[in-house]
Amino acid sequence: MALTLKRKEGVGKGLRRLAQRQIRASQKALKDCEKLDAVHEVRKGVKRLRALLRLGRAALRGSDYEQCMGDLRQLARQLSAARDAHVKLNALRDLEARFHDGKSRRPFGEFEEMLTADCRKEQAGLEQEGTTGKTSRSLEALAGDFSSLRPKRSGWKAIAPGVKRTYRNGRRRYLEARHYGTAEDFHEWRKRVKDLLYQAGMLCKVRPKDMAAIENELKTLGETLGDAHDLVILTECEAMNRFTGRDGKAAHALGALADSRQQKLRSRALAIGGRLYAEKPSVFCRRLNRFWREWRKSS
Repeated sequence: MALTLKRKEGVGKGLRRLAQRQIRASQKALKDCEKLDAVHEVRKGVKRLRALLRLGRAALRGSDYEQCMGDLRQLARQLSAARDAHVKLNALRDLEARFHDGKSRRPFGEFEEMLTADCRKEQAGLEQEGTTGKTSRSLEALAGDFSSLRPKRSGWKAIAPGVKRTYRNGRRRYLEARHYGTAEDFHEWRKRVKDLLYQAGMLCKVRPKDMAAIENELKTLGETLGDAHDLVILTECEAMNRFTGRDGKAAHALGALADSRQQKLRSRALAIGGRLYAEKPSVFCRRLNRFWREWRKSS
């Protein structure tokens, strides 16, 4: 779903419009999608709304920012267990598709059955605990929070600090991931990449060709880091401990495959990051400022 600012609208009005549109899309997903698919769509929506808030943070009252961000964190927590169950199963299936020859018996079939059962349990829990209803009510509350946002600045000044901060934080996280290389470093970097991806999408009309190139690189980077993090969730989950207890040899082989795949993904991410974060934050922001001025002046 494209969430983009319009050339002739005020930034405050644009941010409120984009927030409301995203919230309506999440509400629609709750009604129309299978439960776990709906969870995935709502969590993506939460990330977009966080990126939107960070884009306009410098122009918002601190209390408004904290209220909206706090509600988004609470909403994400409601859905995290169901989302993780889905992620682990998909990560395992991706590994099997890459490394299994399709002829012999699947070496991790028992583990897949365990994860499938966990997915069913989480989906049943969504129904029994009324999570869908809670999520719907939380989205309604968010709609009210975002409708009251009134930025204190206008134009580029309202969003320039947010763009610069997002890029700077992503660049810092990239350097930390390259230097230290821990799973946590790469995960934190991914969060900042996602922020910049969604913010670039909101600004895609200011210079379509250039912004599309930035967006495509960020999307590829975010997906690469996401795939690597999914493998961390898979290999460190409680179900992996159960599988190790039942078949230590197969569990060890799975861990080795996951580690090999993860290292390739991280190497790819670092190569992309080296290109994306080659500029200093001030240079990156000045370039977008130039795009913005030309766009707003065009007829």
